[in-house]
Amino acid sequence: MLTIATIRDNEKLIIERLKIKNFNAEELVKDILDIDSERREAKQKSDNLQAEMNSLSKEIGKLFGQGKQEEAGKTK
Repeated sequence: MLTIATIRDNEKLIIERLKIKNFNAEELVKDILDIDSERREAKQKSDNLQAEMNSLSKEIGKLFGQGKQEEAGKTK
């Protein structure tokens, strides 16, 4: 079984090796890599949003700790 990392690192080799087996995998491999790219972008966006949420939560916690509930409620 091929891992996505192997496909990503050896795209041309995999396509050539599958041609030996009379399997035209060029379009399939391109689709796999496109989907993987989209997945990686979505994961990066998710990680960035999670980091932002964690930062805001920490800031709100500090404001509550200082007794500034009104300011904490306005934090965005």
